[in-house]
Amino acid sequence: HYMALERGKFQFDFVSHRFCDNAVQQIVEDLGARVFCVPTLGQAGLRAYVRSLRRIIRQSGPYIVVHAHTNYQAGIVGLAAFMERGPKRICHIRGTYIDRRNARLLPLYRALIQITCNSRGACSIQAGRIYFGRSPFRVIHNGVDLCAFTRMSASAYEVKASLGVDGYDMVLGHVG
Repeated sequence: HYMALERGKFQFDFVSHRFCDNAVQQIVEDLGARVFCVPTLGQAGLRAYVRSLRRIIRQSGPYIVVHAHTNYQAGIVGLAAFMERGPKRICHIRGTYIDRRNARLLPLYRALIQITCNSRGACSIQAGRIYFGRSPFRVIHNGVDLCAFTRMSASAYEVKASLGVDGYDMVLGHVG
């Protein structure tokens, strides 16, 4: 939740495969961050991908922390930061899903994480165990403000009333 951070205390830069030349990039840049767009690992290949990350770290740093939350690719990001002597390299695993092709490479991904990342975090115990095994890690829950979803606004009651639905009934919507 970058938007909630105090701008004067932290400088964030982002490497992205998707949010390039669009509204998300503009919002983040308007808040003071830089966005570096790179092809995906699959598009670039391992060597070119690592080289592009190293170039960003070298030319735009120095960075105190490189935080990768790309699941199985976290060790590859960690490798680029390790090669550029980044002092703090965080591998943050965000989920348990891994497709068939990458599941075969899981031992390699685990090894890269073990070697290159000096701090480990996961959104759940299950996710952490998949990638970190028995190595210690911290569970860092997703930072979603649930308060926004706990109370129904007056306008929601009005909409329910206009539909003939009791204010305490749950309404599910679907667009498809």
